[in-house]
Amino acid sequence: FGLAPAMADGVKPPPVDSASGGPVHVVGVFHVRNAKLQTFRELAHSLVTGARTDEGCRKFDIHQEITWVGCVSDSETTCFSLVAEWAGARYVEGHSKQPHSLAFNQRLFSEQIVAQMPSLTLFAPPLDLEAAIHPTAPEKPAPVQAVIPVGSGKPPAGPPGKDLRPSSRGYARQGSRATSEPRPKGVRAGSAGEGQQGVLGSSGGRRGPGSSESAKNAAKNSLNPPFRP
Repeated sequence: FGLAPAMADGVKPPPVDSASGGPVHVVGVFHVRNAKLQTFRELAHSLVTGARTDEGCRKFDIHQEITWVGCVSDSETTCFSLVAEWAGARYVEGHSKQPHSLAFNQRLFSEQIVAQMPSLTLFAPPLDLEAAIHPTAPEKPAPVQAVIPVGSGKPPAGPPGKDLRPSSRGYARQGSRATSEPRPKGVRAGSAGEGQQGVLGSSGGRRGPGSSESAKNAAKNSLNPPFRP
């Protein structure tokens, strides 16, 4: 393993991202000729013994395939798998340059121990399945609330030259009928006759019995003062 940077036949191993952080898991597959099984086992023993002493090595094993319905091994070759774990990518590179790795690679190809090019793949740490199933929802930004300062109690300013002041019906422009005319006595703010004569006899106000005659007499007396002997 290590399938060192310069192997006997000139084939280079897969690139290693030395900048990646965290542990690295290595999986390799070897299709060994059955006629070379004993030689491969001897090489594997030397490789595993040396690799386990390399800096950063956490796990280094070689497994032989068992017989099962989908078995890859056959009458000509036997499949072996290498499973290793390293503390980081840089330790994998360091291991591939060690004497036991170089000797393994050199004999593996020069003696034609394998029937085809071995595969070697580097993996990241195990997936965080809990996070994959239940991803954390992104935090929603806090709602922006408009801050309305407390005013001085004055009416809002209107256009230049047109001041606004409060009336019984809200803010009315100065000089309008609702604010310039005084409210007749006896008429409440907001009543049906507000802004009109109300009980004094307008078309929109209410009149009591004889109110029409009283209005006529009042008008007559205002024009003709009573005779005084």
